[in-house]
Amino acid sequence: MDLKRVVVTGLGAITPLGNNIPDFWNALLNGVSGEIGRAS
Repeated sequence: MDLKRVVVTGLGAITPLGNNIPDFWNALLNGVSGEIGRAS
């Protein structure tokens, strides 16, 4: 198996906890839940 190199040039997130990495990470550290209610 040939191993190939990978280069990560950036990081992004679009999540219920935030639309950027700092907001997302702070929400995780503060125990914020991304779960929302569901209509029955």
